[in-house]
Amino acid sequence: MGYVRSVFRCLIFLVLVAFLTTTPASASSFSFVGSGWGHGVGLSQYGAKALAIDGASHTDIISKYFLNSSVTPYTTTEYGTFLTTEEFPLWVGLRQNSDNISFIVETGSARLCFDQSNLCVANALPDEHWWFGLDGKGSCIFSKIRLDGAFQTVGPSSECSASIIPDSKDTIVKVPFKARSYKRGVLKVRQNPVSKKLHTVYALGVEDYMKGISEVPDSWPESAIEAQVVTSRSHVVWNAIDRGEANSFDLDRKNDCYCNIYDDNRDQIFRGYSGEVLHPVWLKAVKSTSAKVISYFGSTALGMYSSSSGGFTENYFDVFASDGHPYLVTVNDSAAFSDSASNPHATWTAGYSQKTLAQAFNFSWVVDAKITERNDSGSVKTILLKGILDGRPLQKEISGVLFRNALSLRSTDFEIRTTLRFKDVGVEHP
Repeated sequence: MGYVRSVFRCLIFLVLVAFLTTTPASASSFSFVGSGWGHGVGLSQYGAKALAIDGASHTDIISKYFLNSSVTPYTTTEYGTFLTTEEFPLWVGLRQNSDNISFIVETGSARLCFDQSNLCVANALPDEHWWFGLDGKGSCIFSKIRLDGAFQTVGPSSECSASIIPDSKDTIVKVPFKARSYKRGVLKVRQNPVSKKLHTVYALGVEDYMKGISEVPDSWPESAIEAQVVTSRSHVVWNAIDRGEANSFDLDRKNDCYCNIYDDNRDQIFRGYSGEVLHPVWLKAVKSTSAKVISYFGSTALGMYSSSSGGFTENYFDVFASDGHPYLVTVNDSAAFSDSASNPHATWTAGYSQKTLAQAFNFSWVVDAKITERNDSGSVKTILLKGILDGRPLQKEISGVLFRNALSLRSTDFEIRTTLRFKDVGVEHP
């Protein structure tokens, strides 16, 4: 009996030791307390919301967040460029490097054509399910998907450059892969010259593109939505001009997406006609600000925006390490933290273990993390990490932007709180 009690006591002791030694390691060793969400450059969405509630117009809001700017039609700032001379200047990359694309004509009809040979092989009618893709012999084919699931090839195979051309502006084409429908443009397929896979793009005009995005809730004040629309339009116009028209795409762009606008967070999410019907207030703002962009001394300005800053917006250079946008500088964004803004990102917290931090920055073990320099906005510019790699002391200076991206923090505006694993041993102790 005494032996059993001894064993039992030993087991309890071992369990307690295990608990006491593993609990601190599993808890977060580094905690972050911050504010804002996003890169913090340009328009602050929650700041714009608060300013609009206080009576500011969309031009007032733009002039606050974009220094020395004005609001001008892009038909003036980009006069004579492909954006004003072509019917479908924007090529939005819906999908890259696939073997095929399927589509359904929901309303109206559309011609199915090979572009290089100028050959149209069929007319797609409502509710017909179509497929375009590689035929395994270096060419591409159009096929109709029958009700029984069988593929019926229509017309000859030809080059892998094709268009689904609507017969009217009322034609709506659905792309199942995107779970979205599109209107007033042309669905195009182009071949990656390197991989020989297929890029699917949607070509359309600037205003029709603007109808298919929605970057703030329809419930927000009208002038805040208008400010966002003008900023978003400036973003797409500036980037389209920077990347060029479809006829001038270089090999890298053809290989990348065969597009001048991305359908993701590199630019803006394009929801097409599906998004348009769900956001009537956004649609109204697009119409009321038709063609308007932010201009800087006669040129279209790069429209940048984020949810909110940490109190002051960021200099473009401090975030992206390049010049060329003197209107994107630090401005007071206290409006984003007013009661009327109802900003859910006014404060945030996050916690990470030493193991997570070590893995993120290639340490064996991280001992300490300290902010060593801040930007003019007050956000973190550099962080000094101290730890061990392969049994030897190591320290690294990490930029605030890289640190935020590696840990998926909401912003670069934060404080770091370090919880020592051993309370009686300082971080400087060897």
